[in-house]
Amino acid sequence: MSRLATHVWIGAIRRLAESEGGTATVIVRGDRDAGDLLLLTRDFAGNEVLYRPEPWGAGWQLAAAGEEIAAQVTRARSRDRDLWILELAVANPERFIVSLPARD
Repeated sequence: MSRLATHVWIGAIRRLAESEGGTATVIVRGDRDAGDLLLLTRDFAGNEVLYRPEPWGAGWQLAAAGEEIAAQVTRARSRDRDLWILELAVANPERFIVSLPARD
């Protein structure tokens, strides 16, 4: 089975965020088809959390929070030049992350 192109997956996530009154903004654009994805969530109080995909498409896991985010993003980008980062501003980030469609 082939893997869903990254730009299609991101488009779906953006539409879901907007349908819930939030926003989704690409802050780092990677390879159109093969790039991996980090999600930077920001709730309406300004709290930020970074998520990365769990292995084998099993959902999302916490990668970093607050001041740790910049260092985590730097490490991830040094390992993966095709990486995308999508910033989500939604009312309840934890609930939203759980509802996201799987890529595979």
